[in-house]
Amino acid sequence: MSYLNKKLFIGNLAIIIGGLVLSLELMGVQIIQIIEGNQFPWYSYISMFTPVFIAFIITISVIGYGIKLVAKSIREKDNNNK
Repeated sequence: MSYLNKKLFIGNLAIIIGGLVLSLELMGVQIIQIIEGNQFPWYSYISMFTPVFIAFIITISVIGYGIKLVAKSIREKDNNNK
């Protein structure tokens, strides 16, 4: 597996795992809201609690990093083929 393929694989893996973790976090927030009986929308609930907010920021950063790796790998592959 070449260096570009490894970057592409890691980027795709980061996007997939980040998306799965983000969906689990959103479901977890909804479950916590049901247990606590809060009627706030999910985005206001996230902003009220710092640990939940930090977890969302980290997850979104991982997804963004994966997108950056994939885009960079594709760009480098196109430049090498010319």
